[in-house]
Amino acid sequence: MIDLVYRHCNANGLVFARPLGTQVFQDSEIAVPKTSALALLRSIALFSDLSEGEREQLSAGAVEKKIAAGEELLAKGSVSGRILLIGEGVVLLRDQGEIVARLAPGDMLGARGVLAGQPESHQALTLTPATLYEIEKATFDNLVTGRAGLVEDLARRVEHHGSQNVSGSPLPIKSDGTRADLVHAIRTMLGGN
Repeated sequence: MIDLVYRHCNANGLVFARPLGTQVFQDSEIAVPKTSALALLRSIALFSDLSEGEREQLSAGAVEKKIAAGEELLAKGSVSGRILLIGEGVVLLRDQGEIVARLAPGDMLGARGVLAGQPESHQALTLTPATLYEIEKATFDNLVTGRAGLVEDLARRVEHHGSQNVSGSPLPIKSDGTRADLVHAIRTMLGGN
């Protein structure tokens, strides 16, 4: 949960307060940092074994897209030919009209199709206006040409963690909305029983 709050704050330019006694002075005007495709690739666990040069190659092929709220990004059952990195905004995953998960800056979509050739298990659509970085399958194909086993390793990771959960975010927990369910969900997320 802390990671999710941090990623939303960071993506929206919110700066955390300095500890008491810190002697650092700042301008009152704080520029909103822009999350780049390279910064997102560095933060997504799926790409942790790539070299910095390989991440730079992927980010060079990324195209920034501004998407309005309510737009469908991926249809359930479709095989994606692109990976979408979420730079700003919130994306919903739905299954038969029910919200399964909310994705935030630092999460991604489409890896299941690009890396494993498998269809999407949920519909993905924007809840808020969003900034996404789109990386086409051809960019991945160019990357793996000289590196045997990379695609298979990435596909195994996607299978193990799920394509939209490779950022390290906890899987969504279904709840009936009772207080006991909330307490159980928090304990589960924090590693308790």
